[in-house]
Amino acid sequence: MATAPSGAATLKEDSGVYKSMKPDVTIVSGSGGVNRSGRLYVGSKVSVKLANTASYKPYSGSALNSAVYVTRKNGSIAPAKIESGKDKDGNDSGVYYVTLVWDGMNEADLKDEYTINLVMTRKQEIDINLRPSVERKLNRDGTPSQEIDTDKIGDAWNDFWKSGSDSITLGISETTSKAPHFDKNKVKEIRISKSDWKSGDKNPLKNLGKYNNVQYIN
Repeated sequence: MATAPSGAATLKEDSGVYKSMKPDVTIVSGSGGVNRSGRLYVGSKVSVKLANTASYKPYSGSALNSAVYVTRKNGSIAPAKIESGKDKDGNDSGVYYVTLVWDGMNEADLKDEYTINLVMTRKQEIDINLRPSVERKLNRDGTPSQEIDTDKIGDAWNDFWKSGSDSITLGISETTSKAPHFDKNKVKEIRISKSDWKSGDKNPLKNLGKYNNVQYIN
């Protein structure tokens, strides 16, 4: 289910990123099966083992109880029992157990197609690197060298701020308590102002910090 804000850049379905996040889904032994058409029987219990990557991780936090939910073919949320697996120490094991429940199902529901959705968060660390914009020291023949002139770093930062506004704005998608757990029509903005920079700083690299689900930087 698409949850990116309108106009946001999104990964194509054939992106290797999606493949790296693909969970391992199996029917729990002795807890259901499929019919001749390959459809799960209602009440079958499915194990969903989540994957972790360097940048994408299953959501965990107070906004929702589970990083997994089920939808019908039309995108609506289907009733399902979601259980979180635990390791021997009682911590989340990264495995969820999903059971599609009757809850007033009719014949059309039995013939419908269902999708197990994962709520993933993208973790990013944002740096601004002005090194390419800093003036270089001069060689003896007057030509620019590859070495930056550290006395000109402050000037580069001044030029950076003059080229735009006096702040940097990050657009962040926050997780919601209701599936699909991202509001595509709402983006939280975080402003980082010029006053956060030290005057005459000698470092051409600025770390803005670590953020989840950044949609844009202005």
